[in-house]
Amino acid sequence: MKRQLTLFDLQQYEQSPPTHDPIWDEIVREQDNHDTQQASKADSAVREQVNEDTKKIAPEHTHWLEEYWVKRCGKKHKYYRYCWMTGRKINRCHICSVNLPDAGDRKLAIEAAINSGREPKEIENLIHSWRGQVL
Repeated sequence: MKRQLTLFDLQQYEQSPPTHDPIWDEIVREQDNHDTQQASKADSAVREQVNEDTKKIAPEHTHWLEEYWVKRCGKKHKYYRYCWMTGRKINRCHICSVNLPDAGDRKLAIEAAINSGREPKEIENLIHSWRGQVL
């Protein structure tokens, strides 16, 4: 018969039965349990439940306007772009350069469309309608 090797000799450690200490019971009984008795009442511990849907999404969380820059030939060129979320994917659409004379008006038009609650596809179509215009 083969014997399994162990790190410790478990034979030398004896299992002692748990001891009951009556003094400990008296100490626990003498403690002030008013806090735990009040917290166990479900009426005072549980707050009122929400009856309406709280998953409201603000338009600025689903689509927004941002300014970004690109470095070319050692110079920074700034642009505006419109961003919107489809699921967890961020889509982007280039608007125009910040330096164009019409850039401020385009930015305000897109911000107004976002604030009025227009859909991202409508705003994207608005941006594409500006593409053919000469400034």
